[in-house]
Amino acid sequence: MNNRVEELFHGYAIVHATLENKDRVAFILKEEVTQDTAEELDYIPGDDELATMAVLYEPSVWHSRDNFAAYRWREGVRNAFAVIEGRQRTGSIVICGISGGGQAGEFNVITDSEWYSKEDTWVELPFEHKAMLCATNIDSEVYFGGNLRKLFKRTGKNEWIDLTDEEQHPNLHEDIRHALESGHSISSVPVGFDGIDGFSRNDLYACGEQGELWHYNGERWRRLAPPVNFDMQAIVCAGDDNVYAGGAMGGLIRGRFDPQSGHEQWQIIKNPLNNTEQCFNSLAWFQDRLYLGNDWALYRLTKEDRIEKVVFPDNGFHQYSFQNVNACDTALLSYGPHQALTFDGERWEQVVGLIEIPL
Repeated sequence: MNNRVEELFHGYAIVHATLENKDRVAFILKEEVTQDTAEELDYIPGDDELATMAVLYEPSVWHSRDNFAAYRWREGVRNAFAVIEGRQRTGSIVICGISGGGQAGEFNVITDSEWYSKEDTWVELPFEHKAMLCATNIDSEVYFGGNLRKLFKRTGKNEWIDLTDEEQHPNLHEDIRHALESGHSISSVPVGFDGIDGFSRNDLYACGEQGELWHYNGERWRRLAPPVNFDMQAIVCAGDDNVYAGGAMGGLIRGRFDPQSGHEQWQIIKNPLNNTEQCFNSLAWFQDRLYLGNDWALYRLTKEDRIEKVVFPDNGFHQYSFQNVNACDTALLSYGPHQALTFDGERWEQVVGLIEIPL
């Protein structure tokens, strides 16, 4: 095992990762709670009580550090994501997150020699907006979304605008208002954005629980009506000009909303996976193919609309830790809590492997 990997990743699990290319990958790590730790504390700590760390893999720069550099973030981070800010802009990885107290903050790669900004600015958000559930790049801009259908766009360093303001977009908040008027608490309202993606800043999609799907044209939000009610946990605006959304019960749909005509068309893609494999955590489009990640394996959608498990070659690396999949123009990233592999279309390479498995 790479000494630097063992040093940084021991006792931690990968919770989020993204890549600019196969040689530039950013990870968010969260401290793992072992049985011994839980017994010693006599309770299971919450996410905001666990240590969080951001790690950058970049072999062309970090030779003296075995290709990995790390930043241990401030205490109290509830959830964090790494996002590539631009397609081909070195030094453009933004780390954004939400603290346990409902504060939003960021820090980002400055140059290859100075990894992170020294500033650690946090902005107070209303309590009900503190859950950050997804983050991505759309049209070379960083977005993060979360519960109660909140979506923020980054306009500058530590500058974010709310694209879901209640006064400007009252239709997004009707369910929430009705729940509060009925005497229910904020936490009881099961609405939110679990996944976001877009073809452009004026053609954006957000998905959530019970088949919830929304479209944003840069000015207003419109609720869509896909013919499903499964919890949508992942969405991708693909290179074939279709939107794919997947999630619980192995659900997967494909389609598109036409802003000009106001029409939408969706197709349910049948999934034969058994109960132990049902739930897609993430989707990615790479080399004209849809890839689907879950806790058990990596899958892809064939041209015949069959969902098949990715088989790793006998003479290369095998994946043993699964959870999510991500992609850029030149590489695919498949990772789980204890392993991360990249794929350039021909060869798999292991970036992180906490268990040594010989070739």
